Parts: sequence; structure tokens; C-alpha cells
Amino acid sequence: MKSTDPHPAADICLQWLQQLEARVRRAGTRHVVVVTGESDRVRDLAARFMCDRDPGETRWVGASAPQGLKRVSGSRLTGLLGDECDVLAVDLYTDLSVNVLAATQGVVQRGGLLLLLAPPPEHWSAELRFGARRLLSHGQSLSAFGTRLPRRLASQLSTDAAASVLDTTTPPPVQPELETLEAVPEVSPPCCNADQQAAVTAILRVACGHARRPLMVTADRGRGKSAALGIAAARLMAEHGSQIIVTGPGRGAVEVVFRHAGRCLPSAREAGDRLDYAGASLRYTPVDELLRQAPQADLVLVDEAAALPVALLENLLEHCPRIVFSTTVHGYEGSGQGFALRFATILKKRRPQARALQLHQPVRWAPGDPVEPLFFRALLMDATPAPDDRIGDVRVESLQAQVLDRDALAANEGMLREVYGLLIQAHYQTRPSDLHQLLDAPDLRVLVLCYRQHVVAVALMGVEGGLEAKLAAEVHAGRRRPRGHLLAQSLEAHAGLAGASVLRQIRVQRIAVHPSLTRRGLGRRLLYEVMREARRLDCELVGASFGATPEVLAFWRSCGFHPLWLGTGRDAASGACAAVYVRPLTARGRALVRHGRRHFSDALPFLLRDQHRTLPAPVALAMLRGLRPGARVRLNCADWREAARFGASHASLSSVLPALYRTALAVLMDKPQTPPLLTPAQQELLLRRLVQVRDDTRIDETTAPSGRNKMLRELRRIFRQLAESEMTGAGHDTDDGKPA
Repeated sequence: MKSTDPHPAADICLQWLQQLEARVRRAGTRHVVVVTGESDRVRDLAARFMCDRDPGETRWVGASAPQGLKRVSGSRLTGLLGDECDVLAVDLYTDLSVNVLAATQGVVQRGGLLLLLAPPPEHWSAELRFGARRLLSHGQSLSAFGTRLPRRLASQLSTDAAASVLDTTTPPPVQPELETLEAVPEVSPPCCNADQQAAVTAILRVACGHARRPLMVTADRGRGKSAALGIAAARLMAEHGSQIIVTGPGRGAVEVVFRHAGRCLPSAREAGDRLDYAGASLRYTPVDELLRQAPQADLVLVDEAAALPVALLENLLEHCPRIVFSTTVHGYEGSGQGFALRFATILKKRRPQARALQLHQPVRWAPGDPVEPLFFRALLMDATPAPDDRIGDVRVESLQAQVLDRDALAANEGMLREVYGLLIQAHYQTRPSDLHQLLDAPDLRVLVLCYRQHVVAVALMGVEGGLEAKLAAEVHAGRRRPRGHLLAQSLEAHAGLAGASVLRQIRVQRIAVHPSLTRRGLGRRLLYEVMREARRLDCELVGASFGATPEVLAFWRSCGFHPLWLGTGRDAASGACAAVYVRPLTARGRALVRHGRRHFSDALPFLLRDQHRTLPAPVALAMLRGLRPGARVRLNCADWREAARFGASHASLSSVLPALYRTALAVLMDKPQTPPLLTPAQQELLLRRLVQVRDDTRIDETTAPSGRNKMLRELRRIFRQLAESEMTGAGHDTDDGKPA
């Protein structure tokens, strides 16, 4: 390719890059080069440097790529995952998000260069936004978005020994000093290192050893864990004729597993979602289909488990006697540390003999390579909370609450790492764009509780609502969905509360307490401080939207928040429906919440028979018991007579079903008694059979006689217990307010 750039420095810069590449290859390391200058000249230089190579050696990330170079869309991170090359050019002039930038370093292999095509670093805060426009809410301007993250990245890349700045308008700098890295000791192929070999051995043990001893493999991105799944699958297929299922967040997420299994079995036949070899097979099955069909398999592999709902993974754990979970802890596209900690606890509780294995040695680059630590530092991907020994004697009354100035936060590396480390551990998936929002999003407040200068709890608060009345009416009618304002729009459009989005409100976006200080009142104190800050900002409501689990619902209810809506969709990580809980601060807010509580209390019993028929019983029971006291079903003497007749086997189920439904609803909405009148299993049966009318509790001609009789006997026993309790004075109200 001939140069189209008449500038005399172009050839000198090209020679400088060629010399650097040769030195990097000899050293066995990797290096980042920020190529700066006028955009066309910078792109031309990168194209000249990358041309005339094998297509597999180079990648170009950006809006367009020069002819002959393979382009990866900047909007699709999946195009980078599992890929590798010698030279990768990233066109930052095209406003790529920080998530894409973070992902790029993991694609460059040992002896390679990462080229960042960009303005001079000192101009980044003015010229680069890293996808900020996509993070703005309605009513916010791009000029209001901060520039702290661009400044941080520019500073890190300008001063770190793993990066160089090549200005195409000036003489190139002195070649950087490079540390020569030793090659990884060889192991038997197809494994790349000892860690990967140990992972393969552990996977084989799950398939061939004792059942019910699952394995959890964790690693930072680039450690070859997905490849280990593929290598182990190939071994099992070749040596044992195994039938193996692999699942994950999507077919693309398990492509590396298929690729490595195919390399180990060259004569295997791959067709679509299946790899066949001499009667053995490796096939991809989506998680929901896997649970629904329960196909026979000698081993189930779950790759990128952190991207799947935990509830689904728990179901897999129960249904699959031989299963391996694999997930990324610190990945260049985000952190799954929070997921790994939580799921490891679940795994150990359900399967005490489960094994855990963490891979440390990188596969694509040498141990000690400086590029990955550069990105981890710059984007806080390895941030952790305050050390336990510094905050172990904390008392709630000794905590100091403050809303942080984000300029001061960005300048205080220790505090910033503790804040972000808490957020990483408390949430399933934390991505670099979350750091971008933390530092730069308009109208975001960062409230912390500190003890001895260490952060022990954090809440991220966003100011929402305040929409003009005309726009609010459009939102209520379902004709407009302005960007952002999640809480305001949920109340307006989903909960059906006209005018809710006009009210100025605070949404608690994230809340996190130090993992060693949970259940000590810090979360409650944090929300108290959130309420104080909301009043100071003249807000009328405080609310949150979160994945509904019994523990989380109980926490928000105990802090004086009320349920106003329950979404039908499931959170991608937790698998839970989104619940909206709100607490009012003003007279207008209280009026809105009263109306919303009445509406939701009337609606929930009907929703449980329709769109929430599959809502898990503990969540449904928690939601029912969180309704306003006046929503409790009022039973009359006729209801109790019908219930007693059914319990005594004097009436069929169908003949008294309405009365049984009302009775079940009244009992389930009551506050739990001590000791409980019904066991959790009995409560769940009432809910599933009479309130939700679940398909798996139907009693008709299609039900086997044994199952039908067993369920009827248990239902009669329950209503017999309830009727006897009522006759001894349990005190359910009649329709006229007097005891039955």
C-alpha cells in the first residue's frame, strides 16, 4: 500500500512502529501505542503499518476499516471475545465506548501491538467522550457530562511504561525500554500451560468420578478456561464416547469451546449447534430449553455463568448430576467478581463436595505482561473494598456520612478504589461504563459511609423526574419513552400513576455494604442518609428498582418503602423480576404513594393468576405480605363453612373453589405467626394451586391418580388445620368486621 500522506514525518513514524514491533516480538511482551494527530493521517499510518499481512494477524475496531483489514464493529463486544491477533488498531475518533476500549487489550497476543488512534492525550477531556451520549438521560446535555474518565485514561496511558505516545506531526520519541519475558514452560499439547492442564484434569474428574460433585472454574479473561472446556470435551468424546451439553448466555459465547473441541478432533463433523464424533457428541442447548427438556447427558458445561440468571444456575445444579460452571472474574469487558462470590457460597451450601479451581496463567500473552495491569489500573477492574482488618470494629453510630465531590473522588485513588471495589463485589456484573457513570454522569450523587477514612458502604443516587406535564402525559399514554428516568417512567407508564414523572425524585441506582459488615444496620443507615439528601434536593419521592428476592424485599420494606409495581421481565443476571419500591417525602408524594399502594394491592392477586403465575413462591409470598394492611381479604362465615366442608371431605374441590381461593389469599397475606400455622411447603401449595393456578398443580383427567390423590389429601389437611384454628379463635374477620 502506497502512502497518501505527504507529511515527511509519516515514513519516520512508520519505521518507528516497525522497529518497535520487532523489539516487542523479541522480548515476548506486548505494548500500547497512542498514535495521535490529524485523524486521516493517523488512520493512514496505521493502515500502511498493518497492510500486506495475513488477514488473521490484524484487526481494526471502528466505524470503517481500510481495504484489506478485518473490521470488528465497535458496538459488538462479542466480536472481540475469544478473538486474537498480532496488531489491533482502535479508532477512538469514532466515539467508541469505554467497554470496547477495555475489551481490545485482551485480543492482542504475545509479541503484539495495540494501536489507539486518537487525539493527543492532553486533548482527550475536550475531544473524546467514550460513548457518553448513550449514557445521557432526557433533559441532559453532552456538555453536562463530566470528563474525569477521559482525563484518567489519558494520564495513565501517557505515564505508564507499557504505553508510548507517537505524534505523527513531530519526531517520534525514543524507543521504550522493554522487559524481556520468559516463555511459559511447555506442557503436553493441546494445553498451553499447567493451569489449563489442571483445569482439563478437573473437568474429566467431574465426568468420570463421583456424581454430585460439581466444579466451578474461575479466571480472569484470557486464561484459556473456555478452551479447557473444549479440550476436556474432546477427550471425553474420544475416550469414553460421551454425550456432552454445553450451555451459556448464547451460542456465540460458547464458540471457543466448539473451536477447541474441533481442533482436538479433526475428523469430527460440526453442523450448527452440534459436533459429532464416532457416536459421541458435543451440542449447545440454551439454558431454558435444557431445564425444560432435561435431555440425557454425561456432562453439562456452563460457560460464562456470570451472564446467566442465578436462579437458572441453581436449577441446573439440582437437575444435572455432573456439571461444570465456568466464569470470568475480571474480564476486559467487565467484572463478574460479585457473581463469583455469591454463587460460590450457594454452590458450597448445596453441594459441600463441590470443587473450585482458579486459573492464573494467561494463554495469549506471557506472565508478567504489562498491558493487562495497565488497563486494570486505568479502569479499576481489580478494585477491592477496604481490608477487613481496618474496619472490623465498626459501629453504626460511629460512621460518618458524606456526599462525595467527584472531582475530589477522582483525585483520591484509595477512596475511589474502595468505592468501586464495593460496587464490583455487590453486583453480578460491573462494566467499565459503570465507572464512566460513577465519575461523569450528570445528576449522580455518590453517598458513602466512612469509618476511619475507609469506605464501608456506598449508594449511587440519580435525580429523576421533573418532566414537563405534556411529556408526562405522553409517557403515561405509552407514546413516549424518553431516555433514562427509569423510576419515573416505571411509576408513570407501568404502575399507571398519572403525573408521577412530573415529581422530582431520587432513584437509588446501586447500594453496597462491605461484605464483612452485612446485617449490622449499615444498609438502613445508608438509606436514612439518602432520604436526608433527597429532602435537601427538594425531591418528593425516593425509590429503587431491583431484582425481587425475599431478602431484598424484606430489607426495603423494613426501611419504610412500599411496593408499587412488579415487572414481568427477568433481570439478566439474577433472573428475578424487577420490583419498584418507593417512599414519599412530601404531601404530593404521599398522595401518589397511597394511590399506588391501593392500585397495586388490588392488582397483585390477579397478576399472580396471569403474568406472574411462575413467580417463585418465596417472592410471591413476600410481595403479598408487603401490601397495605387494608388490602387483606375479609372472610365471612360462609367462606369458613366451605373451607371446613372441604377439609372434612364433604365437598369436592371444584364445588368450593371460590371460597378456598379467598381463604388461601387471606391466610397468605397475613403476617407469619409464631409458631407458624402452616409449613412453608403447605403455604407454597396454597399459593401455587389456588392463587397462581400453576399448570403443574392442575388436578384433572390428565393427572395420574396417585398424584391427584396425594395433592387432594394435602389440601384437605391444610384446610382442616385452618378450620380448626379458626374455631379455636384465630380471629379472621368476617364481612361485618366481627369474629366468625
